[in-house]
Amino acid sequence: MAQVMIPTFIRDLWVLFSIANRSEPIRGYAKSEYVGFREADGVIIARDPMDGELLAVVHGCRTTAVTSYDASSQQASRRLCFNIDRKSDVDVLDAQQAVTLFKAEKTAPPESPDQ
Repeated sequence: MAQVMIPTFIRDLWVLFSIANRSEPIRGYAKSEYVGFREADGVIIARDPMDGELLAVVHGCRTTAVTSYDASSQQASRRLCFNIDRKSDVDVLDAQQAVTLFKAEKTAPPESPDQ
């Protein structure tokens, strides 16, 4: 199942100062596990491929899935926000929009239950 994951939280980040002066490629390793419906926690480590020197470490990297490429998982997922109730912002209405919005329909008043 391929999902697009974006980082939303990093608990701890350590980067070797001299990494900015490097022109050679580095090798990165990552491990993560799901901790909820759309979130995963993981660790990322970057090393020099030649001598194995530790260049960067990210602990507690939380990522959140924003989409999925697997059609079967899309059907199985919960449908959130599918009944959106949109209301007008009265602070930004012009006069004509306000008249249209607040025009009451001519209906009989509701009868009280004790009559």
